[in-house]
Amino acid sequence: MKQYSFEKANRSSRRNPEEAKTDLPIMKHNLGISIDDERFDEDLLDLITQVHLNILWYQNKITKETKKRRFFFFASAFLLLLLPIAVFFLATFNGKAESTTIATQITALLAGLIAFQNVVRTWMDVRSGVGIFHEAASKLKKQLFSFEHEWSNQFKRISGPDEINDQFIKEFRSAIKNNIQTAIDTENEERARFFEKSTSFPDIKVGSSLADATKTASGVKRNLGL
Repeated sequence: MKQYSFEKANRSSRRNPEEAKTDLPIMKHNLGISIDDERFDEDLLDLITQVHLNILWYQNKITKETKKRRFFFFASAFLLLLLPIAVFFLATFNGKAESTTIATQITALLAGLIAFQNVVRTWMDVRSGVGIFHEAASKLKKQLFSFEHEWSNQFKRISGPDEINDQFIKEFRSAIKNNIQTAIDTENEERARFFEKSTSFPDIKVGSSLADATKTASGVKRNLGL
């Protein structure tokens, strides 16, 4: 079974007519429209541009944000692996120093790293629109597959393209237009929510963040036996 563009390769465009054309024969097949029947091609291309390509765009954005999150996770894990090494060298190079001095330096180092990590994570949570993109893509997919299911049944009742009358054409085009408008509404809602989220700065309380980080660092220090 052939797949739509958003079901396979990652492609970046949100409004590329050429990409819409690649999905046209697949949609006609799913609806039960003859490939030689071009009466609805222009209408279906408009629908594909507004629905399929938006789903593809959302999925590409979700993939990019997921990669950023994965990088942050592994970078954080790498820092945690470096901490014991840093503690060891700090204690070695300050062998003559008092233990309390070493403990203070280690606590400050750990607190700084943990506070920085918390700030970056908070910023990423605010800037990320993954949840919004997931929701919008899900709505568009549900809308698309409902449309295909409904109208493929309608076309099955017709024995051939010659039996498609003017009333059927009018209703089908009206359904396409309604689905296009619904997709536009979904996109506008997503865009408004994303801009509201992305333009707001995270409420980072430096004092409490450092206090929490210092408390966490002290706990880590005790676990390390320092």
